[in-house]
This record gives sequence, structure tokens and C-alpha cells, in this order.
Amino acid sequence: MPRHYLYLTNTRLVSMTAARGAIASRREYDVSEAGVAEFDRQLASMASMPIRLVTDLAEEDFRADTIPHVGGGDREAIVGRKLGQIYRTTPFRHALVMGRESEGRRDDRVVYMAITNPDEVKVWLDVIERHEAPLAGIHSAAVLGTRVVEALALASRPHVLLVHFSPGGALRQSYFRAGELRFTRLTPVASELVKPPRVGESPVALECRLYREIELGNSAFVVGEMLRAHVAEDVLTNGLVDIAKLRPVGRLGGDGYSIVRDVFHLPRPRDTPPRKTTTS
Repeated sequence: MPRHYLYLTNTRLVSMTAARGAIASRREYDVSEAGVAEFDRQLASMASMPIRLVTDLAEEDFRADTIPHVGGGDREAIVGRKLGQIYRTTPFRHALVMGRESEGRRDDRVVYMAITNPDEVKVWLDVIERHEAPLAGIHSAAVLGTRVVEALALASRPHVLLVHFSPGGALRQSYFRAGELRFTRLTPVASELVKPPRVGESPVALECRLYREIELGNSAFVVGEMLRAHVAEDVLTNGLVDIAKLRPVGRLGGDGYSIVRDVFHLPRPRDTPPRKTTTS
């Protein structure tokens, strides 16, 4: 049976029909009112074909996390609650369990993902629904990249960078570690006070300028003056950065790093002025 595939980017929708393992037809539509109207007219003649929509949007968010390793029902409840907390404003959200940690409590590794601007997709879904075309699924191009890595027999490689060009000239880079998706398409965002851009997906970004550089043997200790801080709302509690939510990476000796999971608080001693002594 012929199948209908839609590939959506921020600039265009590509419509492809496939039969007997080959692409039978291909058309493109601009992301505009005219493009939506043209797609509406085309779909009227092929509404019986099952549709799979693949999204490749800048407004897709991916976040890695770990959760306790529990039974299926309890895990679904934890994942569902976290998805609702992180992505409150969109129905297009999903979680992918990527395996277990190799040390410690051996928690489950999870990637949360969502289309953060649902209007990018809804305008096309409205057309599909109006024609009562069967929608077989909505998929992320980044997640489908895991299937590409498997098909190329690269899943056992420790590090894989998958690069593909999307319709319209967009570039997506997805990094896989041991076959697991770690991040995809880091978005450069213009800084406000310095020339280098910051990473849009980073929950905390600091704009700094060089204050001092101290030579230490064959390396250097760089001190920066912070000019501006950008902090995501979802790592804040009562207006302060919550380390339990941020889970920053700590630098250890050699090539070792650590993720901060457990936090304890130790009040700093207060400075007390020296006692005055009197002599009689």
C-alpha cells in the first residue's frame, strides 16, 4: 500500500509518497498561507494514504535526565509527571528511555523531547484532520537518527556525529555516545554584550570578558568578568539556581568528569571581630 511521508522544517513542508520501497512522488510547500492552501488542495486527492509526519524544527527541545529504575507502571508515572513539568505548553512531547547508568544506583537514562512551539505543527495537522487522512505517527528527525546509526552498524562505536542536510539548507548535527542520543542541533543565540554567541540549549550561559590570564606551567588560569547571565526558568527555585534541577558537570583530575546529583549545605562561619583586651 502506498504511504505518504511529510518532512516539516521551519521553511517548508516536503510531501513524498512511497511505494514498493521507492519514492514515487515529491512536492514542496512553503511555510506560508499560500503553501498551506496548496497542500490542502493536494491532500484532497490522496487523503486515504496513511501519513507519517517527520519534524525537523528549531523549536524542538531535548533534555537528558536520569530517574530511579522502577517497574513499568511507576516509570511511566514518573516520566509523565516530568514531561508535564518541563513542557507545560505543548501536547507534542515524548520521552525515550535510553538504557541504564553503569555505576551507582544504575538509574534509567531518559531523554525528554518536545516541540516547544506547537503552532508550527498544528497548522498542517488541521489540514490533515479536515480531510480525515489517517495519521500514523509524528516523529522527530533527531530520534530517527538512532535508526540510521543502527542501520550503518555504528551503534557500538563510542562516539558518532551524524550530520544531515534538511530541505531548505538547514544543517542538523546529532551526537551519539555508544548508540544513545546525547544532544542534537545546538542553536547559536546572539549574545547581548559580547561578540561570541551563546548556546541556546544551555540552561545557564554567562557573557564574560577577559579580566586576567595567569600562566601556570604549560597552561593558563583564565579569570573572566561576568557581564550578563542567562538562566532558564526550569532550573530555578524561588528565583535561585537549583543545583538538583541543573545537575551541572564537575571537572575532575585528568580526563575525568562528574555529574552533581547529591547536594548538602554547610553554613559558612561568620566573621567575628577580635576581642578587645583591656589592661588595668
